[in-house]
Amino acid sequence: MDYSHLEARFKDSLYWRPKNNIKKFLLGIGGGIILLVLGTFIFKNSIFLSLNPDITSQAYGKVEENSENLSKGKENYLTNLSQDKIKRINILLIGIPGKPWPAPYLTDSIQIISINPDSQKILVIAIPRDLWVKVPGSEYETRINSLYSLENNSSLLLKKVKEITGIPAPYYIILDLTTLEKLVNILGGIDINVKESIYDPLFPSVSRGYETFSISAGYQHLDGKTAVKYIRSRHQKRGDFGRIERQQQVIEALRKKITKLNILEDFSKIAALFKEFRGKTNLTFKELKTFIVLTRKFSQKEINYFVIDAGRPNSLLSYKNTILGGKTASVLWPKRGKFNYAEIKEKITNLIKD
Repeated sequence: MDYSHLEARFKDSLYWRPKNNIKKFLLGIGGGIILLVLGTFIFKNSIFLSLNPDITSQAYGKVEENSENLSKGKENYLTNLSQDKIKRINILLIGIPGKPWPAPYLTDSIQIISINPDSQKILVIAIPRDLWVKVPGSEYETRINSLYSLENNSSLLLKKVKEITGIPAPYYIILDLTTLEKLVNILGGIDINVKESIYDPLFPSVSRGYETFSISAGYQHLDGKTAVKYIRSRHQKRGDFGRIERQQQVIEALRKKITKLNILEDFSKIAALFKEFRGKTNLTFKELKTFIVLTRKFSQKEINYFVIDAGRPNSLLSYKNTILGGKTASVLWPKRGKFNYAEIKEKITNLIKD
């Protein structure tokens, strides 16, 4: 694959056959269950008809029929969604900063949402952005978070995620920080119990500089802009692990707020949300309808998280260092060796069986 067209500053994120590689574990979970949140929002509302003139009332009525079939335990509603050979429905959630943030297409969050319709369980698998990979179709090597940027689409990332985890994901949804900010604002803000005060003088600003972000410990009501800063700040004692905790807090706060509010009857909120997600997924309208029905069924079911991490005795990855753009850079390798994903696949297979 020829990447000669890439500008020089971006080529620095690629590297040809590095000799050796150590340090930070950078993982962005932010928004992991936003996909499920989306389903809760836009189900069973005439917004589909108003925003999609090609969708007839007959097609919309099919959603109602699917919902009725679902409540009666019928399985034909699943025929609209592609399932893997063990009948799981897999969707890749791609979290990016998006414009106008610096490096808008580098992925901060790479997560697979794997749904088992039979057991009614959901497994969310997070892949760290610093995982060192080979670019599909080439001899270049880079961090996995660069793959989406190379072609500004999900194809390379989808291939690599399948190679790493063994899970094929025919669907994807892209979530950027602007969408997350608007989502929180549409909900009227979220309530968070801030465990430790944060003072971060090096929070990256939209203008490619730095600004100070601070928040006091205790219960706080966050608007969209503050929520984005809360999940992105990582210059704290616990670094990226603290950031992961805060991101999970925001996800839980979003779910609680949606449950608390009577969103399904609020046409304006649903219209605003649906508009934000248009064009950011390869799910067709028919598939999206079916997924919405499915997520409603699972709304109170168990959701399990698994992070492919480093730094612990039972971690599957180890810290390495390499040279990128003339500077030492921290990356992650599988413990069994570079590009050896056998142990990761084995672990995920066992999680899916549970």
